[in-house]
Amino acid sequence: MKFTVASLAIAIASFANLAVADNCTPGVRYCGFNLLQKGDYHRTIEIELIAMGEPTTEDSINNSLFLCRTRNDGAIYFMRHCNNSVCNDGGPGNNDYCG
Repeated sequence: MKFTVASLAIAIASFANLAVADNCTPGVRYCGFNLLQKGDYHRTIEIELIAMGEPTTEDSINNSLFLCRTRNDGAIYFMRHCNNSVCNDGGPGNNDYCG
């Protein structure tokens, strides 16, 4: 099999994306904005909000709480939108919260 420069560049870029993206920690609650900083969660958050009948505005994405499911694949579950307040960062390894 002969590798071209283009196929080698694509392979390197694929591995670079894997190194940057990080899954959430199972059992920990995250604000949407923290999931977005952690990895490529934008589409996953949108899908979860739609499935739960929630709006997909930037406020809903950023200020909703999600539970990282107990699987190690980064799956999340919508818990609630922080109505009339903002979602707060609980710090590394701690649960985020509405406050």
